[in-house]
Amino acid sequence: MRRRWMGWALLSAVCLLATAAQAVEIGGTIGAGVDLLPAFGADADLEITLSGDTWSLSSDTNVDLTPAFGGTETLSLAYDLEIAQLAADVAFAFAPLAFAGAEASVEVRLLDLTVHEEEPAIDLMTDLTIGTTLDGAVDPYARIYSKLSLGSHWLSNTTKLSFIPFDVASSLLAYLSFGEFVAGDGGVTVTAYGYISLDIVPLDFGYVQANAEVTVDGITILNSVTYYGDTSFLAMSTVTLDLAPVTVEIWGSYSTSAADAFAVGASASFSWGPL
Repeated sequence: MRRRWMGWALLSAVCLLATAAQAVEIGGTIGAGVDLLPAFGADADLEITLSGDTWSLSSDTNVDLTPAFGGTETLSLAYDLEIAQLAADVAFAFAPLAFAGAEASVEVRLLDLTVHEEEPAIDLMTDLTIGTTLDGAVDPYARIYSKLSLGSHWLSNTTKLSFIPFDVASSLLAYLSFGEFVAGDGGVTVTAYGYISLDIVPLDFGYVQANAEVTVDGITILNSVTYYGDTSFLAMSTVTLDLAPVTVEIWGSYSTSAADAFAVGASASFSWGPL
């Protein structure tokens, strides 16, 4: 155990020495949102990110203003070693102050292959992530993510092995592009796409989602319908106004499975950097 901690300490020291000579950039986003239906609620969020050539350190603070005051703070560190990516997150709640969880992981690209370069291009990639989460108990895991891309379509598989207690979960996610249509002189763009999700272990139906996105002069309207099986579906519409550096979102949804079928909300955010 002592050697393990000495190894981590040495690796951390090497990372700190490597980042000391890098230029540091800072950027962030501050925003607020309100839920109008089914009940009124408001929250605010502040995200600040420091980054160098091979690393980033971010702080994400979310505060619930009403109906009950509270919030969470999440600190995230990422470091790119070229052959592997290191990541660590720690979160805690305040008002009242409490530990909310932590995670550390190492990700390695096992396969990055172009099978066919001409259109439609065929690409295959596989990532292996080994890590552990801490949320009341230690949960070490290994996760394999594979993605097969065929032109603008792709199929991915995520398989996760949890070791304490031992458990296996695997799922498929397919992305289908139905095309992009441009009207006028490029002022209006319509994009249609969908997702199909299926749980392999344990075997279960996930969802089917269809999306239609219209963009015109900095305004994006996204309409989606998600079917979860039986009589459960969710219809959602989101209007996004890109007034850089300000972004405004207004959304509404209807769910057949929620106790309150209708939900409406809005948010606004201001982004800056990198400086």
